[in-house]
Order: sequence, then C-alpha cells, then structure tokens
Amino acid sequence: MELAQGRELIRGTGQDLTLAHWMLEPSNANHIAGVFVRLSRIEERAGMVNAVAANPDISAPASHPLHALRGDAALLQQFLDVASSVFGMTLTLDTLSGLVGFRVGAPTAQAPLVTEAYGQFGQQMGELPLLSAQGDGVRSALGTLLPVIANPPMVLLLDEPEAFLHPPQARELGRQLAHLAVDQGFQIILATHDKNLLTGLVEAGNAGVSVLHLKRDIDQASAQLLSSAQVDQLRSDPVLRYGDALDGLFHHAVVLVEDPKDAVFYTAALDELAGQRGMAAYNIQFLATYGKGNMAKVSRVLRALGISVVASPDLDILDNRSNVQNLVSAQGGAWADIEPDYQAATQQFRAARQAPSREWVATRVKQILGASSDSSLSAQELTELRGAVSSESAWKPLKIYGRTAFTEDPAAATRLLDALETLGVVVVRVGELERFLTDVTVAKGPDWLGKALEAGAHRTPEAQDHVKRILRVLGISITR
Repeated sequence: MELAQGRELIRGTGQDLTLAHWMLEPSNANHIAGVFVRLSRIEERAGMVNAVAANPDISAPASHPLHALRGDAALLQQFLDVASSVFGMTLTLDTLSGLVGFRVGAPTAQAPLVTEAYGQFGQQMGELPLLSAQGDGVRSALGTLLPVIANPPMVLLLDEPEAFLHPPQARELGRQLAHLAVDQGFQIILATHDKNLLTGLVEAGNAGVSVLHLKRDIDQASAQLLSSAQVDQLRSDPVLRYGDALDGLFHHAVVLVEDPKDAVFYTAALDELAGQRGMAAYNIQFLATYGKGNMAKVSRVLRALGISVVASPDLDILDNRSNVQNLVSAQGGAWADIEPDYQAATQQFRAARQAPSREWVATRVKQILGASSDSSLSAQELTELRGAVSSESAWKPLKIYGRTAFTEDPAAATRLLDALETLGVVVVRVGELERFLTDVTVAKGPDWLGKALEAGAHRTPEAQDHVKRILRVLGISITR
C-alpha cells in the first residue's frame, strides 16, 4: 500500500490522521498499527522538540508535528498554552531560521510581514535560546505533548512521562494529558512510578481514570484493578484527594495513623530500627487519615488496589464501637469473632463512671509506683497518679495508662488486642503517641513532635516494640 493510499484509508475511519505517515517508513508501510496505537518511549521524546527542516513545498502534507503547528494557528496556540501551564515558560515558533523549531521567550520587536526583511525581530529571535537546548524534563514533557496535540492517536502508550520533572510539573503534566485525552477522544495507557502524575490525571475530573496496580514478589507478579468509579470516589473524598493516599501505590505497604505527627514519629522509629539492623530503610508509608473515623474508608480504597494495609490507632479507638467495627470489616475481619472480647474488655469503661473506687485507685497507684525503682517521682508518674484519682471520662485511662487500664478482665483485653493485630489493626498499647515520651514534660501541640524526637522517644523500647509489631503483621523480618 502506498503512503498516500494509507492516509486516505485512515481518513475514512472518521479520525483526522493526516499526519500519520510520519510514523510509517517506506520499508514497512504495510504495518499501520503504529497509526492507531502510538508508543511514546522515554528515549525518543526529548528529541521530538528538536528543530527540523521545513517542508520543501508548502502544499505538501506535514511530515513532522512542528510542520503541523506551523500551519495551524489553533494547534500552535494550544501547544504554547500547555507549555506555559506546565513550565510557566513562553515559547516562540522560529520559522525564520533554516530549521523550524521553538525558542524560549519572545522577541519584543513587531513581527514583520513575510514579504519584509527580518530586521530587529530576526535579530531578537536569533538571540533566544532554543527549546532543544533546555533540560531533559522540559524536552521530554513537551516532546510528549507536541505530537499528541499535532495529531492525536487513537491509543497512546506512555512509559514514565514524569521522567526528569519536579513534582508540581509532573502533576500538571498529568492534568494536561487527561484533558487532551478527553477533548480529542483518545485513550492513554501509561506506566508510572510517580504519585504526582497520577494525582494530576485524577484531578482532571472527567477523564475516566482506572488504575492497574502491579505488585511484584520476587519472581511473581500480580495485578489489581481500581475502577474509574473507585478512582472517582478517591477524588471526591478530601482526605484521600489531598492526602498522600496515592503514594501507597509505590510502597511495599501502608500504615494508617491518625495524625501527620504520628506519621513522622513512626517513620523515625522505623528508620531507627532499620539503622540498628544495617538496612537502608523499610519501604513503608505512614499515612495520616486525620482521625480514627477515616481509617476504615482509606483502608478499603487501598486494599482494593492490592496494597498491604495496617492501621495503627491510639488505644482509645475502643471507645467508639462503630469505628472499631468498621475498621475490622475494612481489614477483612468478621465483627462476630471480635465482639465477645470487645464487650468483655470494655465493660468497665462503658459503665458510667462517677468517681474512682478505692480498689481502682489502689491498683493504679501500685502499678505506677511499681514501674520504677527511682526514689523520686517523674513528671509522667505524677500525671498518672493524678489521673488515678480523677473522675473524668471513663475512657480516659486508656490513653493515660494504655493496656494496664484493663483491670476487670485483662485476659479478654489481651485476646482482643491480639485478634485486632492479626487483622492488621495494631493499636498503640501504651495508650497514645504522647506516651512514648515519659522522661520529658511536653504539652500536646506543635512543639511535642520536635521535643520527642530530640529526646529520643522514637528509640525507646516501647516505640521500637510498636513498629516491630507492625512489621510482624506485614510479614516483614525484623532480623538481619
């Protein structure tokens, strides 16, 4: 089949592919698959913005995307707008030189008519730097977009289009690709390791993004599909959309925590453990869900993608049966198996509490004083002693004393915590994050995290035990 005949056949499909012949070499003109499905390789994209020779005949069909933009003001403006959106740069198409290409910037002199001398405009144009001389990120991204704008394919295969880009640029590139696909009616299939690009694709809104998560374990691979409807749910939820939920796709596992400061603290604790074992790091993301109530929702979304998920709430999650039940369900457990021990262990807290009993106070004081042989009471111990005689919320002892607060049925409490852990709900057994810091008195708030890390709270046996529990649940060895 002659190239001209091939172009006429393609036009008959209803899609304007008048530039399709630039992908067909004479030696393989019968192979027209590349006309319909375009593979954009990372090693080829940067060269797409290199200047090319002008067509010898102005009436000849375009043989390069730059020729197409030169002959179509609307396409040219679209490309200029995209370059400005992604990189904030102004481009000018240089048609004065022997080669047609883009320069960065714009002459201030008025452009001459084609019948006039170039004059000052030509001089200024020649002083502008070439687009092809810019960095790899600029050339690769614009080299991806240029042929898509000039001649959209039916299907575009993209391999890591975010290469060499800063996070905001990758995000904007994702948005632009999604908009182009919707506006021009083609499909994109891409491989990426970047959450920013994926975020941009999702943020486009109506692109119908589906995510296929590939997970490799030694020599085996598995795939999990997140449908466009599920992606839309992710986009519509503020916690998932503006948090780092998508980053979980690029980690071995995700650990859900209540607050960003929890994420930082546990990351430090895990890094400490890795350092003790001579490892660079564990590939785990600690993801803040901004409250216990959001953990189940985030868990369901991530688990639907085949991501290993562990939840690490404070112990007082037990004061809200609904939160515990939802999280158990999201983690694949059956509430009927958990409920008997939950009822037995929490009975003492669910009963209305007027004032602490003598037995309660005696038990707690004995526990607090017996925990240390120091002659002087620490600030933490003083706080705990005050709490032992307090008539505040019946559930507060869980945050203050941790698992030792279960005095009526400690066996049921142990079974409950162990069962939750088996499901991937590793509660903070010391009560709450702040209880990992016992030697320094620091009020809760913005100053706590810095003081706790300075004091080495993430290195304490309690903090290290907590991250070890998380690793065990994930099946990750803690020895080396």
